[in-house]
Amino acid sequence: MTWRNFPRFFLLAMVFPPAVALADDEARAKAVGVAMAAEFAFQTGHYTEAARHYLQAAQASPELAVAERATRMAILAGDESLLAGALARWRQLQPDSPERAGLALRLALRSQQAAAARTEAETLLAQGSAGSRMLRESLEGAHAGSAVLARQLLRELMASVRLPADVNVWLSLSSLGRTLLEPADVGRFLLRMPGMFPGDPRATISLALWQREQGESAATLATLASLDPAQVSRDADRRQVAAEYLTLQRYGEAERWLASVSQDATTYRQRLAILVRNKDAGALSALSSQLNTDRGLSASRRNLLQGQAAELVPDWKEAERRYRDIRNGPELSEAQLRLAFVLQKQMRTDDALRLLRRLQDDEGASADSRRDAYALEALMLKPAPRNADIEAYGRGLAAFKGDFKLLYGRAMRYIDTGHVDAGLADLRQILDAEPEHPAALNAYGYTLADRKQAYSTALPFVEQALRLQPDSPAVLDSLGFIRLRLGRHAEALPLLERAWTLQPDPEVAAHFGELLWLLGRRDEAGKVWRDGLALEPDNRQILALQEKFRP
Repeated sequence: MTWRNFPRFFLLAMVFPPAVALADDEARAKAVGVAMAAEFAFQTGHYTEAARHYLQAAQASPELAVAERATRMAILAGDESLLAGALARWRQLQPDSPERAGLALRLALRSQQAAAARTEAETLLAQGSAGSRMLRESLEGAHAGSAVLARQLLRELMASVRLPADVNVWLSLSSLGRTLLEPADVGRFLLRMPGMFPGDPRATISLALWQREQGESAATLATLASLDPAQVSRDADRRQVAAEYLTLQRYGEAERWLASVSQDATTYRQRLAILVRNKDAGALSALSSQLNTDRGLSASRRNLLQGQAAELVPDWKEAERRYRDIRNGPELSEAQLRLAFVLQKQMRTDDALRLLRRLQDDEGASADSRRDAYALEALMLKPAPRNADIEAYGRGLAAFKGDFKLLYGRAMRYIDTGHVDAGLADLRQILDAEPEHPAALNAYGYTLADRKQAYSTALPFVEQALRLQPDSPAVLDSLGFIRLRLGRHAEALPLLERAWTLQPDPEVAAHFGELLWLLGRRDEAGKVWRDGLALEPDNRQILALQEKFRP
């Protein structure tokens, strides 16, 4: 039997010292001959013979290095009986070694020795973070029949009442459970954690994350609400809480948690974006005052952030003033882009376009800023005749060949203007270069379904997009729409319901309402359509469906 399935680091880390010093003088003479024979056998490629000699030396020697060497030689030889003997000797000399326990656990899994595997796994758990890492590597590395025993062992460990009172061990087990076990097993384990570690917010945050991933929005909010901000001391944990609230579109709570962390330019920008979505003018004013007093910001960074805050009010004149005050530094290119947008908002489109074209030609500007100048120009030219925006994308792609952002933008405009095949070709170019580009996968699949009625062809593209972005309302809607058209109504329902919950949108309302109507839930369908029309009163999809299904 070979040991090719052992992790490479076990084999690559094998170090063979030239000699072994034995503490016992009487044993030295006997062991030296054995060690020399082992080395000779190793040098001549007789690994099993070398492993046998080294096991004899290890059993006669109190030196840990000899037992370690015997173990590695047995792995090289691929002999399980010699490996078991060497590991037993290593355990006598160093019972709490994570590396030894990890090797022994792999041997027990391969040999289907459940009791021995449980013993070694518990040894690893007692070693804290280092042991947990080794346990994870050992269980994840299990293959074929040993993988069944690995999952059974993990399930038993997570159900045990004798786990170490170490939150890092529990977090490691929960993470491993997500990979190897069913959601119900992981859920039961995570529900125990907040009570087990009431003073460590990571236990509660992990439970909330899992609940949100399972689509349990109400439970997630209840779990997050149980957190005491005074006990969440680390900025990383506070940011995680904010991210969970943001995913659930609870913008006020997200901003309040972000406001409690150490502030920097990135945090300020995130808070600004959240406040505009939440339409919270009072909080926005308070944030603007905070920016003025934060001396940790450079003048240019402060002006950039204050300009963005002014845009959100909106106060276009104040935003313009702030951006024009930035004359150099790393913020200049972004300020020029923002200034062009602000000028266009003031109906000064010609000035905005001249500014963008200067930026496109500015070799001192960053490549991203120059690329974005083409994308922003295209957006400004969208209402213009003769597809001027598509021409702008073309000039950008001539300067930045194969750029995903420009290709995607042009593809969407091609599709919007009825040039569906050209749009699909641009999306295909992205996918040829990056097969796991979620936005391109979703757009390609949805376009095939919506514009070509090629539902079966579209399905795998959108399914792959959902695997990459399981919480994306756009992807959930696309997949729900395709399954609706394929007549797979029971599969479409949770997708469209979740998309509508995460992001109320007129297009989602059209699809979700249609499905509800076809399922006989007509009152609910009517409410969803009315809510969709409240967002966009002249939405043609919803109006057409209401006319089609008029009682």
